[in-house]
Amino acid sequence: DITLLLDVLYAALDFFDIVYVAIDALNESQLRQNFLSVLNVLVTDPRFWKIQLLATSREYTDIELTMGRFSQSLPMSNCFVDADIKIYVAAKIMAEAKFQRWPLDLRADVETTLSTGAKGMFRWAVCQLDILRRLNHQSQIREEIKSLPETLDETYERIFSYIGDEEKELVRYTLHLVCFHDSLWRPWVPLPADILIKAYIALDKDRLGSDEYLYNLETLKDSCGCLVSF
Repeated sequence: DITLLLDVLYAALDFFDIVYVAIDALNESQLRQNFLSVLNVLVTDPRFWKIQLLATSREYTDIELTMGRFSQSLPMSNCFVDADIKIYVAAKIMAEAKFQRWPLDLRADVETTLSTGAKGMFRWAVCQLDILRRLNHQSQIREEIKSLPETLDETYERIFSYIGDEEKELVRYTLHLVCFHDSLWRPWVPLPADILIKAYIALDKDRLGSDEYLYNLETLKDSCGCLVSF
């Protein structure tokens, strides 16, 4: 339990002069209030004076209210991170053929808009590029960057809305199979993309009674975009 965990941690501190603890994505904790109460103890209990704590999180009200009582806020949105994101976005645009067909001024506008709108979130910028690459008209792209979603949740909703009808079944099947595979094997047994593709082809053949499929790794990457890592 939490009390025993803290006792063990306190005992372990005897072997160190100072201990740095980094916690990434605090907002993803399934038992968030328990986690926040532990962090409160680590920061305020004199037993743990050796610990230097850094925690990252997306902006959630309950986390801000609790952490604000005993921590100093350091926003990730700053000129240095914005510059890094701009370099990253420029590199992604340079690496993909579809972006290369865009006029230079449009590419420059996208780079600037995404780097400032990301507010320190690289993942947000990656997903916006996935949305933009699905558009084929300059006016559409310019309108899109004027009304970018503010949060990652809103971003994912918009990504799903842009998936074409012909791709929806493939994306749905992919996400189902990835989640099922991970629940069985966890990260230590990766799911080979070719097995996923062959499984979908077999399903498609049973459903349509045809083997004239055109699915391959590029089809999968293009359909799923930033929803799946390869």
